[in-house]
Amino acid sequence: MKRNIVVNSQRSAIVISDNLSDAVKMVYKDTSVGDEIFAFDTSMHIAYSYRVVKNGYEITESEVPVRQFRNFASIGNHHEIYMSLIKSLTC
Repeated sequence: MKRNIVVNSQRSAIVISDNLSDAVKMVYKDTSVGDEIFAFDTSMHIAYSYRVVKNGYEITESEVPVRQFRNFASIGNHHEIYMSLIKSLTC
């Protein structure tokens, strides 16, 4: 089972993978400088945020519980949060 969902703030790239680091690198390739990358560990229910800078990306938030991450807490339980995230990319 894939346990990481990584998406950029523009919702133009998503990767679902077992390898968080590789998934972040893949999404980074399609993300503009100044935009953010959000990574979700769906097994441990924690989130990370990265900011894309001129020569790569830097972590801005680390190991935040998903229910406390940004505005995702208003969506519902973990399953609903992940489904809403994926649906926002397909619409």
